[in-house]
Amino acid sequence: MFSRGAIISIVIKGDYSDSRALRIPSHSFVSRCGTRLFITPDSKPERRLIKRKHRLYNKARKSGKDADWRAYRVHKRETQKALRTAEWSHLERTLQAGIEQKNNKPFWRYIKARKQDNIGIAPLKEGNKLLSTDKAEALNRQFQSVFTKDPPNPDLPPLTTPKYPIMRNLIIDEKGVEKLIREIKVSKASGPDNLPNRVLQRFSIELAPAMTHISQQSILTGELPDDWRNANITPLFKTGNRH
Repeated sequence: MFSRGAIISIVIKGDYSDSRALRIPSHSFVSRCGTRLFITPDSKPERRLIKRKHRLYNKARKSGKDADWRAYRVHKRETQKALRTAEWSHLERTLQAGIEQKNNKPFWRYIKARKQDNIGIAPLKEGNKLLSTDKAEALNRQFQSVFTKDPPNPDLPPLTTPKYPIMRNLIIDEKGVEKLIREIKVSKASGPDNLPNRVLQRFSIELAPAMTHISQQSILTGELPDDWRNANITPLFKTGNRH
């Protein structure tokens, strides 16, 4: 088990050299069922049908007999019918669960898995040029252009006596920080540090003191840590010209 200091060092400094001890997955696995999200470990009938279809295909291919090919085609049609039924049942359960829980992420995960292509961001038009590379820089320049830049020495209005009572200093409670970390949504994407939210949730007790101190200092000084200023920006196409 990691000590509190080691865990804080791993999370804040981004040292994941000992990520195996934290049980952070370091490998990706590809399901034999492809993108069939409705095929789960509990889908035993559908899995048996798929395995039998593979066995019949290999047998027919090896023997070349018409009888084996007929048996394979008949079973293939039965398997496709069963998979269509299972898929529609999965979609109905997904929609119903999304309505009850007010969570549409499983539905859009299903839609994304049904896509046949993923071309990423189309070439972007900047000025009179169509950019196929350096698209991240072009998007960054576009985002910067829509924000107002404050002058270096703005003419601020003179300060007057406040009309309202001065707000007392904010004191961040360690238990409150621990509760927020513990209730973090593990389905949310990681930030620039690529640290899974499940790790933060798992070590909420160890992380709470350090996060409380950093947050309290940020309020007292009016500054944010440099790492907290970084964010991942994902452009999403809505309507209009893709370029």
